[in-house]
Amino acid sequence: MPKPAILLTGQAAGTWYTDTLQHLYPTREFHIVQVDFDPINSLLPDKLKEAAPLLEPYFKALENIQQPYILANITLHEAVQYFSFTPKYFISIVDILDKELSKRSDKVIILGTKYTMNHSFIPSLIPEQLVDQLPADLEDEVDELRNVYNHEGDKERSKILFQKLEQDFPDYNFMIACTELAMVLRDANPSPRIKITHLPLLQCEFLVENSLII
Repeated sequence: MPKPAILLTGQAAGTWYTDTLQHLYPTREFHIVQVDFDPINSLLPDKLKEAAPLLEPYFKALENIQQPYILANITLHEAVQYFSFTPKYFISIVDILDKELSKRSDKVIILGTKYTMNHSFIPSLIPEQLVDQLPADLEDEVDELRNVYNHEGDKERSKILFQKLEQDFPDYNFMIACTELAMVLRDANPSPRIKITHLPLLQCEFLVENSLII
């Protein structure tokens, strides 16, 4: 029987996604596809148009399975617009945000790579809400900690970061737009008072929900 699928990129991100899916739905099997990531990664983040042809064959193969699938890399979602076709079964962050943010109207701060936090792609997907940026020094702190999680963790720094975010920006909805920051968030274990839209987790949840329907 065809299985819903996850398209993996980097090792740390791939581990987070597969572990999360196993936790969410331990009895369900998923089709795992590993991208040859080094050539694609060398083009990130600002050569997404050039990265698209390297990524597209994986999408075409997964479309043939006719099951929902996700891409374990938030930055690369922007490259899909440069494909020669429109994927039918792909669960994109475009679809996720369209459904999730229709339920809320609070102000948003995006947490991701330095590129993501300063790029127009994700803000363009949430036009009805106010999107603000962190001060430059705090953006640097977020990006530096994100890079730490490519290799190891730092629970204490993670806790301090989210405590600072909650204290300084109490009215904002923080959008986690990077898998490394999903790992930071896990270690930070922030107060339930802080509002969070967790894109990597939502990808996993949407994959499970849609796979139950098909």
